Amino acid sequence: MQEERFALYNDVINELLSEAISCTPENWTRGVLHITCDGRRIDYSLKSAHEEGTAVISDQLKMLCEKTYVTFARAGDVWVEANFTFFEDEAGDWEMKTDFIYPDSE
Repeated sequence: MQEERFALYNDVINELLSEAISCTPENWTRGVLHITCDGRRIDYSLKSAHEEGTAVISDQLKMLCEKTYVTFARAGDVWVEANFTFFEDEAGDWEMKTDFIYPDSE
């Protein structure tokens, strides 16, 4: 059921994560893109607790964070916080895990 729900968002999430990965230092094999929205303002950070170096959030990533929130909201899926955890698997492919916090669950 949840997979069907998120199928609506696959394109925007894939675009978002692709840009997030390109904003990280080359040595990173994992990271977390954290997005919050209070209904008026969208904030974001891109960090790794396991890797050295600092990510640089591009204008494109900022725009995609906003696009992601709006895409979800227009479908009636309004969250206040999202974590997109991405990591490189043993085969060298990127995987991701998502976690959303909704206003009712705060």
